[in-house]
Amino acid sequence: MITGRVRRFVNPVGAYSWDLLAGLQLALEHGCTVTIDDAPYTGEYLHPGVKYRVDISRGDQTNHDVADSPIAHSTPI
Repeated sequence: MITGRVRRFVNPVGAYSWDLLAGLQLALEHGCTVTIDDAPYTGEYLHPGVKYRVDISRGDQTNHDVADSPIAHSTPI
């Protein structure tokens, strides 16, 4: 995402906060739009032991161009 090789990353299955936090913070620092469980994420506390669905995209583009999938996927540029 932050190097410009991928336009969007979606994990509709979910992941635990300890697996997400570093990547989410890097995405925010580089101007990516981050959505957690269908709500904008701006760095709030994520509770441990809970799975969160994540959608990260570069800039302010809409997040409706890729259909949901049972596994995490990314969309190349």
